[in-house]
Amino acid sequence: DELVKVVFIDPKDSTKIISIFRNDLAEINLHYIKRNKRYYAQELNQGPVKLLKVSEREVRTGDSMLRTLKSYYFVDVDDYFIQNTNRIEKLKKLNKEEVMKYLPQPPAIEGWIRDNNISFKKEEDVLRLLEYYNQATVKKE
Repeated sequence: DELVKVVFIDPKDSTKIISIFRNDLAEINLHYIKRNKRYYAQELNQGPVKLLKVSEREVRTGDSMLRTLKSYYFVDVDDYFIQNTNRIEKLKKLNKEEVMKYLPQPPAIEGWIRDNNISFKKEEDVLRLLEYYNQATVKKE
């Protein structure tokens, strides 16, 4: 009896979804099967094209300058996936080449990217692009 989907709703407005986490996406679970774990993927946006993120916190070690003390610290490792309707692809990293590879491109999108100074290394900018893309493609259909 495992939870498949966890939905966080705004306590002030029950119609507003804050975040959704899912672990029923086979394409994502396949990436982590060797670790014998199932992770929850966070849906970072809604619409036909979604950006999904799986975060894992690792403990790493470091040495002091004189190598006399070991330090331990946490590092968040994020894997990104893009879901276009029913197809999910893992992004090697968050950059323009990887994201645009999975978006059928309307001609106006390059101009919009330039005009809005979209940095593909920033998660929030990629989400702005997907919001624009989802609105533009839904209007045409």
